[in-house]
Amino acid sequence: MNSQRRLRSTLKLFLIAIVASVSFSACTSSGGGDVLYYVALGDSLAVGVQQDPTTGENIETDEGYADQIYAALLAEFPNLQLVKLGCPGETTVTMVNGGLCDDYETGSQLDDALEFLVANQEQILLVTLSIGANDVLGSDCLSLPTPAEVQACFAALFPQIGSNLSLISSGLFSASDGVFPVIGMTYYNPLLASWLTGPVGQAQAQATAALQEIFNTQVLKAVYGANGFPVADVAASFQSNNFTDMVPFPPPFNMVPINVGLICQWTYMCPNPMSGLEPDIHANAAG
Repeated sequence: MNSQRRLRSTLKLFLIAIVASVSFSACTSSGGGDVLYYVALGDSLAVGVQQDPTTGENIETDEGYADQIYAALLAEFPNLQLVKLGCPGETTVTMVNGGLCDDYETGSQLDDALEFLVANQEQILLVTLSIGANDVLGSDCLSLPTPAEVQACFAALFPQIGSNLSLISSGLFSASDGVFPVIGMTYYNPLLASWLTGPVGQAQAQATAALQEIFNTQVLKAVYGANGFPVADVAASFQSNNFTDMVPFPPPFNMVPINVGLICQWTYMCPNPMSGLEPDIHANAAG
């Protein structure tokens, strides 16, 4: 039980530890009463979208990772304000060009963000960014009939995402000009839940884990690292590649790989069959 409690808190503590390790130069130049800003950029995870337990609809909450980081920082920075500029469903393409969420004054999340960051540069404490997952999940690659076709599709898609992310990251790098930190993050793998469907699903889970490792390492970490951004390795906190260690799970499975167990525990991908809810990729409050 104690080990399970520790696992449940890993992701939250990991993100907070990443934030705590960053040198906040903004706070040294701000007076005691000056407002500071934590700006959360990206997709639905940055907004705190979760599944409504009654209707199954996606709703924006104040329990996402940005909200939890903000709460952890408030004790030290009581004048801190959280600015959520994320957009549910945002891709690297729409973040640059707009067209998905219509509440951006400049027409796109990136341009709104850059405008705000430049205008308030000395008051920015921190920026976090989660983007890229919807490019993958919204593509046609996963629906292709053979593993070879799936791999070829992603091999073509990943460089495109990397190019878009480079444009986003370089803009944020210029806006920060060394004054405030920008933290990128990797993604957990919601498709690990397919392991529960049987041998075919277990093979699919293994295959998606391999592709996710390439995406997180060769796209996200590579681009963020090129701009000197720290990376919160969410995939590692979810033990996304660990099919070896087994953990207890409700019947009929009894034991499952820990990466599958954590996906079920920290997201909405494994709903109770009696609930009538559909699997949902978003992290819950614990995740």
